[in-house]
Amino acid sequence: MGSSVRVVEDVSIGDGLTIGAGSVVTKEIPAGATAAGNYAKVLNYNNPGRFIKNGWVQQAAR
Repeated sequence: MGSSVRVVEDVSIGDGLTIGAGSVVTKEIPAGATAAGNYAKVLNYNNPGRFIKNGWVQQAAR
């Protein structure tokens, strides 16, 4: 997910997807998709995150 992304309540988002910075997610985004915009819409399903060089990685709790 890009910076300043907003996800409204009761919306599910899939695994392995990319959401563009500043997007507002108001409906379900399926797994493996790339979505962006205000309101976010799916742009494609081909190779999500291909332009992301340093993606977010969850670190283990200490």
